[in-house]
Amino acid sequence: MKEDLLAAIRDSLASGAKTFLAEFRAAWPNETMYSFLFELPPEGSYACAAAATEEGLTRVVKKYAAKGYAAGLKDATAALQKWLRWAGPEDGWFQGLNSDAFVPTSKLLDEAFAAEWIKPFDGQLESLAQSALRHLDTEGVFGTGEGREAVVLGVCNIGGDNSDEDFFAWAEEVNPPTVMQRLRREVLESRSMSDRIPSPGWKPPTSGGGA
Repeated sequence: MKEDLLAAIRDSLASGAKTFLAEFRAAWPNETMYSFLFELPPEGSYACAAAATEEGLTRVVKKYAAKGYAAGLKDATAALQKWLRWAGPEDGWFQGLNSDAFVPTSKLLDEAFAAEWIKPFDGQLESLAQSALRHLDTEGVFGTGEGREAVVLGVCNIGGDNSDEDFFAWAEEVNPPTVMQRLRREVLESRSMSDRIPSPGWKPPTSGGGA
């Protein structure tokens, strides 16, 4: 019974992802996806998803530039692109249209919690999400060959409640080594840019002098 319910949760995650991706492609047609993530609360009580595109990144870069971020940097656009690519799904990612894509998952999770077959913070939902991603990947949902290697699959906690190392560990389960090498490099670049992006209104300090 337990294994049947966990398998049903995994299957509902995969089905929900397909519904989400259909909505994504209808809302953002012809955009180039570079990541698909299951977004999960740390306690594991429900699921949602997010997709990132190169075009979405361009839009959010323009938004931040218009607010004055990175003003004065020699190549502000490139700096903002590096910073925001992995800043988080709240910054320019497609996060759904308030659909019912993952409602079946939530109902099944309620059953699993009631039976104490899944407990808060036990990591089982992350594992089931990884299994769902592997299943979708074998179906070619995220492309094949070079097309597949352009997309990072993974899991993250809602609100950024996971470390980069958690994110990498989850991603390693569902991505080829070449994708992981690129992901680690890009995330490192993103984090390094955080201390180098001037906030709006920032001015360089002037040198002191005395009469």
